[in-house]
Amino acid sequence: MRIAMLVSPSPFSAIVTGRLLKAGHTIAGFWSDGERPAWRRDKRLAWTAPRCSLTNLLRKTGAPLHVCSSIKPGTPGFESLKAVDADIMLSAMFMRIVPEGILSNYGTRALNLHPSLLPRYRGPTPIMSMLMADDADTCGGVTLHILRKGIDTGEIIAQQPVPYPPNIRFRQWEMALARAASQLALDNIQNVLDGTAPLLAQPETHMFASDERKMKLVIDPEWKAETARRIMNRIGSLRPLEIQLGNRKILVRGWKETVGERSGAAPKLNLRWIEFDMADARIRLWRERLWTNRIRRMETVISYRQGKIE
Repeated sequence: MRIAMLVSPSPFSAIVTGRLLKAGHTIAGFWSDGERPAWRRDKRLAWTAPRCSLTNLLRKTGAPLHVCSSIKPGTPGFESLKAVDADIMLSAMFMRIVPEGILSNYGTRALNLHPSLLPRYRGPTPIMSMLMADDADTCGGVTLHILRKGIDTGEIIAQQPVPYPPNIRFRQWEMALARAASQLALDNIQNVLDGTAPLLAQPETHMFASDERKMKLVIDPEWKAETARRIMNRIGSLRPLEIQLGNRKILVRGWKETVGERSGAAPKLNLRWIEFDMADARIRLWRERLWTNRIRRMETVISYRQGKIE
């Protein structure tokens, strides 16, 4: 089966594409957005964790890559995607809205793999939104659905829950989401092509994911200590969070410990950690340091290398 892949330079897209290729499908071409930082990260992964790199797959397949800042009608991205000879169009973390002029060519053969259990957390950044809302245990998962004009509103073909397990790195959960997504595609795309796939209309009620670029990653002192621990352990490996102390913002990167019961004392701060009261306990968090991004990159590589893809 020939598949037109709409992707981002991410491990999620790479793992989904890699498993489709291993199953014998052919990639008619790749269409991706033009975010340069993401492509730089992906090129580094081609050397350190090649199984999770879209750049590495491009070298192996030789399929054409169309980097599109837009796929609106009249743009080169639109024309190339409309002209491609493919049985299925599959989107996996593609950050552009597909116009009606392309969707009409495919009908129910235009599919999207969305990393949440729709209709919860529609939109382009569901993962960070559910992590900040501490919903990854209940809303974590993947949905295969039809691409329609609305954002993530198309009929649901299949879903697979993937709750966030305790005591694992975020990158390992990300790979679990990608494995579940690729299995949904492998199990259902032939039925989509045959017209026998079940289509479930989504309910009107929904929750949109926040825009990650505008999202405030702030620790709320009204949270319980256990909520802060889960969120810090899951998001701190990706980026720092903020704590507001008067007019000063303190960046923190990870959970240190529970000190004891809530004391009512003023926060304590040193070069390594910050101590303050939450709703039910007094806690300490590790502060963000200049070298923390290097540590994050090392942890990312370790997680991707150790993670299971098959």
